Amino acid sequence: MSKVKIPDTVADVIIKLEEAGYEAYAVGGCVRDSIMGLTPQDWDVTTSAAPEKTMEIFGERAIPTGLQYGTVSVKCDGCIVEVTTFRTDGVYTDNRRPDSIAYASSLPEDLSRRDFTVNAIAYSLSDEIIDPFNGLRDINNRLLRAVGTAKDRFEEDALRMFRGLRIAAKLGLSIHPNTFSAIYEKAHLAAFLSAERIRDEFKKILVCPNTYMITCVFESGLMASFGVGSNCPDLEDLGELPVEGFSRLSGLCYALKKNAVISSPKGFLEDLHFDKHSIKVADAVCQLLMSGIPNDKKSWKKLMFAYGDEVCITAALVAKAMDKYEYASMPEDILESGECWSVKTLAIDGNALLELGYSGKSIGLALEELVAYVIEEPSHNTAETLIALAKSNILK
Repeated sequence: MSKVKIPDTVADVIIKLEEAGYEAYAVGGCVRDSIMGLTPQDWDVTTSAAPEKTMEIFGERAIPTGLQYGTVSVKCDGCIVEVTTFRTDGVYTDNRRPDSIAYASSLPEDLSRRDFTVNAIAYSLSDEIIDPFNGLRDINNRLLRAVGTAKDRFEEDALRMFRGLRIAAKLGLSIHPNTFSAIYEKAHLAAFLSAERIRDEFKKILVCPNTYMITCVFESGLMASFGVGSNCPDLEDLGELPVEGFSRLSGLCYALKKNAVISSPKGFLEDLHFDKHSIKVADAVCQLLMSGIPNDKKSWKKLMFAYGDEVCITAALVAKAMDKYEYASMPEDILESGECWSVKTLAIDGNALLELGYSGKSIGLALEELVAYVIEEPSHNTAETLIALAKSNILK
């Protein structure tokens, strides 16, 4: 277990609150990550100061980003620190946000409303750890456990179920049996969440080392509102794919499509409000893989010409990880070799055709015909040969 190291900019925020006569602590995921020897992405502070007082203390540096929830963002050098007043939450009628909040009188009362014990830890500049729910013990035991009764926490905010799977996957934690069973029991509440919220957590889970948690997203029924069943295939092979690019998303869609969990990768990703490019790549990869991919360069060049190099490289990576395909390097080998597979890799461009009298759409069509020809005859990708071909075509 590592010592919590609060950055100077964050310490400055806490000091100013304390100098004004208020309690202030670093809290939540930043404390958890620091204890685990990780570098927090951002820092949160909880304080006894009301948000209006926080605004007064920090003046122009303060941004009223969430006053209805007691939160003020404080601009620091190179970062933003979220400062939230001790609070308790009212009823959650929408299974996402409290209908109302009340300011709490103490730090432990504030910590009691948080989602998981590993996030319900606070740290003071005097090196004191406030841990009323045994989050440190759970960190030592590599365990994710809800604060209080798990079912209550998930009824309050259904997104916590996705967040719990993501935290466990990211940090390599096991999920406490009571917390785990509560996710399965309350998974239907995910229907109250926006597609964008689910998508954002889903994307983060997908790139984590522990791919079992992606399986849990489906097996638990968390995706039922998108028409996706719980009969999820084994997704362990996703862990062999790089987290960059679209290979994991494409691999997931391929596994789900191949096992009839989803009928359309495009429809599935559109329902989750993925961006158009992600949908285009993942859907095209699935089409290629479902129809079968080749093991020779000429066929790969034709596919690269039709689908683009990004789709083909991704398809080959997915096929290697999930179907034990032996020729996964072939698309990249073609790129590195400089062999012609696209208009950009032809020995001539549109300007050469303009000089020959081509114009408008005929230029693009002629270039495409030349690419198809060179793919069949790679040694003929010379300016002299291609210009001769173009001349013969224009004379027809």
